[in-house]
Amino acid sequence: MAKKADEISNYIEGYGVSKAAANVYLSLFESGPVGIMELCRNLDLGRNVVYRLLDELEQKTLVSTIKKSFGSIYSARGTEAFEAIIATKEAEVATLKSTLPEIAHQLQQVSSNNTQSIIHYGGVDGLKQVNWNLTKASGEYRVFEQMHLHEYLDKSFSKNMRRRYVEKGLVSYDLTNRSRVNNYFDDVDSDYWQTKAHYRHIEKQVLTIEHEMFIYDDTVTLLDYDKNKPEAIEIRNKRLALMQKQFFDALWAQAKEFVFDPATNDRILP
Repeated sequence: MAKKADEISNYIEGYGVSKAAANVYLSLFESGPVGIMELCRNLDLGRNVVYRLLDELEQKTLVSTIKKSFGSIYSARGTEAFEAIIATKEAEVATLKSTLPEIAHQLQQVSSNNTQSIIHYGGVDGLKQVNWNLTKASGEYRVFEQMHLHEYLDKSFSKNMRRRYVEKGLVSYDLTNRSRVNNYFDDVDSDYWQTKAHYRHIEKQVLTIEHEMFIYDDTVTLLDYDKNKPEAIEIRNKRLALMQKQFFDALWAQAKEFVFDPATNDRILP
């Protein structure tokens, strides 16, 4: 039962409340309407702490308060409260999407005279941003691959990225030190894995890939997956991108081609 409660609590956290507040919500949901004293006993928490957590839940409209002559009675609202939060989020996203074309137009005008730039991205969100930027590539991109996308970013984001690659029909060329590359497109599009996601193996004696690098259009991106300080640097420079493409293609020509494992559709060395 405790395991189930922890699982539900984790889901509730996804709606923008702390774990402690989620536990208060669960207690109210299980007990039904109660006053502050009984709620504190049920949670084994002090009144000031519980009042703060109730305030957090009230701001998300997840609890209802009824004023009585002897004090307030608190109760957990049902699934309709979560549906309302989702509806609000969807409206916010729709508004953001509607303004994106104008933002892109304005930014394009500002940057039209600036053909070179260096941008630093920090943290996991920064890694997500540079991976999203990769989907803007014109037709194809090259990668010195250190890790698969799903190995350093959450599975949901990784799957959405793979869908985006498929939707845009992007062709990828990945150089890796791995001797086996697992098929990670089966949940999106197995044909894409066979026809547009190209991999070759480069021996570590030739090149040890310690950092990941994206090369596309006039952009070169360096990624560091250090757990303590993940970061990326995105360099927009046409001449640098051209040089890195030539360097990549020279190594690609001498790298070993993988073959498909008929049992798993993974890529393996012959």
